[in-house]
Amino acid sequence: MGDNVKRIRIFLASPGDVAEERDQLPKVVQEINLIISAIAPEKKIILDLIRWETNTFPALGDGAQPVINTQLPDYDIFIGMMWKRFGTPTKVAGSGTEEEFSHAFEKWEQNNAFPVLFYFCQNATSLPGSLEEIDQLRKVIEFKMRLLNKGLIWEYKDQKTFADVIRPHLVMTIGKMLSTTDKTATAAIKQAQTITTESDMTLVRTQLNQLTIDYTNVRAGLRYGNERTRQMTLIESKMRAMAFSTSPFLPELVNSATAGNRLAAIAILKEIPDDNYLAWLSSRVGKAEANFVGYHASLALLSAARNANDKNRSKVKEAITNAIANVNKSEYKDPNQEAVLKEALQEIEKIKVTK
Repeated sequence: MGDNVKRIRIFLASPGDVAEERDQLPKVVQEINLIISAIAPEKKIILDLIRWETNTFPALGDGAQPVINTQLPDYDIFIGMMWKRFGTPTKVAGSGTEEEFSHAFEKWEQNNAFPVLFYFCQNATSLPGSLEEIDQLRKVIEFKMRLLNKGLIWEYKDQKTFADVIRPHLVMTIGKMLSTTDKTATAAIKQAQTITTESDMTLVRTQLNQLTIDYTNVRAGLRYGNERTRQMTLIESKMRAMAFSTSPFLPELVNSATAGNRLAAIAILKEIPDDNYLAWLSSRVGKAEANFVGYHASLALLSAARNANDKNRSKVKEAITNAIANVNKSEYKDPNQEAVLKEALQEIEKIKVTK
């Protein structure tokens, strides 16, 4: 295609127990490439998937991970996955995946626009059969907890559903990356999203209604605890995965009397920040909602802060400040909401105001 090709490199990191998901991702990338090439062939945008299976070769070095690090090219998007294995320790990290994530996270800290997506499989598994398996699972859980308040993680039900979860995320991520550099390419991405959205809105609404019912049932049927939170988190992850499809329903979801519908609205705003709903998000934090919904409303404000610019900075900051005030007014000040809102305020302070 010549020198005018714009390549967007996607790096995939994971331990060895998510091989099925790793094999699904090339197909997803190929699908998105076909959509982009069909809608805007003149833009010559190509997604390249980088993974050790195809981008490294045998060589001598100071351990396997350093050899991989030197052979892998730079990348524009980081995708990580874990299930029940954390991986083999390296000289500088608990596993190769953690080391690779640390490099990506450093880029993200320097520039919050750098895409870092991390996925955790929730497929049920048998009890660990050895102390080593227990230790691996413990490390996965600890790692997940470290990432949780950063708003960087997603959950997917099982191996078969991974492609359907990550496909819209990649489309959204690429759309954001191109929005400031190539308006025509961005239009192509949005058209691809529209094609998906308009395929069957009746089915989308049915799926969303089922998720809100599932959320209500989990809240009513399970006692407070880790399992209840885990199941609600999985439902919220599914809502986020549907964000582009369900975004036309946002006005009615925001005004709904049902907590599950409001959670769906918050899930959409985490993926597609909208200044028109900043005040509504800040009103959901604190005593207005149960802690779970309020926490995700806080994450949506964090997402808004990360996507803010000098033009809407003051509006986003006002919403975050109001949310903090709402938490302080509550009898129980949720430390998770406090932590996320504090980080959101720090993010918004990084934005320089252009005179």
